[in-house]
Amino acid sequence: MSEVKKGIGHKVELTDHLLFTPLSVTKDELLVVSPQGSIRSSQTYNDQVLERFPLLVDFTIEDLKDLLYEQILPAGPILEIGCGSGVLIETLRKSGYPAYGIEILDTFGDIWRARNIDQFCFIGNAENMPGVNNGFTLIITRAFWDSAFGTVEEGGLNNPFEIFKEMKRVLKTGGVFIPLAERGHEDNLELYANKIGFKGLVKSNKVFGYIKADS
Repeated sequence: MSEVKKGIGHKVELTDHLLFTPLSVTKDELLVVSPQGSIRSSQTYNDQVLERFPLLVDFTIEDLKDLLYEQILPAGPILEIGCGSGVLIETLRKSGYPAYGIEILDTFGDIWRARNIDQFCFIGNAENMPGVNNGFTLIITRAFWDSAFGTVEEGGLNNPFEIFKEMKRVLKTGGVFIPLAERGHEDNLELYANKIGFKGLVKSNKVFGYIKADS
């Protein structure tokens, strides 16, 4: 069992609760974060200083799930881009979080209804998302960026710049964007996030998260 620091001078033990669906990556491909200073959070995080977490050699996907719940998840609205069957939306809602999903495919309606989340999941394109400006405190993407950075011929959206602009539009200032990305997209994520004006929240050999700066 690993421990990470929470806030200043506090430690929280990571548990093994299965809160997120497993990602198809091996242990050494998971997002890990390095101890490179600290940042001042917005009121989303109760104005505490969030320390960057120590490098965890045995950082497992279960650790990542619990780290998100213990360290990142805010009280405000959450958006998952590419929500698929809605398993994450269902899990977050059962945990009391106001979570919503957007999915480009129109094949999940029956599953959403069976999970009683059809009123929270919507068919739409990440390049032109429904939602008010500054409406969400957290945006999560999972297994999404192969499509976003792919060509149209490969089935991709081919316009990641528009996706990042839309994410910035619907994300509150001080809100966080977490790309749980397929391996190999670190440089592209960093490039577009910097272009749009996101600040690095935590990162290592893979990008873990960005925070929306004042704008």
